[in-house]
Amino acid sequence: MKRPPMILALAGLFIIGGALMVVHPTEMTVFHQTGRSGMRFSLEHVSKGETRATGVLGIIFGSGLVWMVFYGRSK
Repeated sequence: MKRPPMILALAGLFIIGGALMVVHPTEMTVFHQTGRSGMRFSLEHVSKGETRATGVLGIIFGSGLVWMVFYGRSK
């Protein structure tokens, strides 16, 4: 069975990016566009703890993708 290399590459990016966010968290201000027209915007401050939590979620998501590629049901 051939493994989809692009999905594994994406999973690797999530895992590596998440690990970097856990090991080296940074505080930042994030710009969000809100509303359907995109005319409104808001700024959100993200703390180091929130960055670590997002990194953990990235690692979990990437690991889930790897699991689905190797152990998920094939159609």
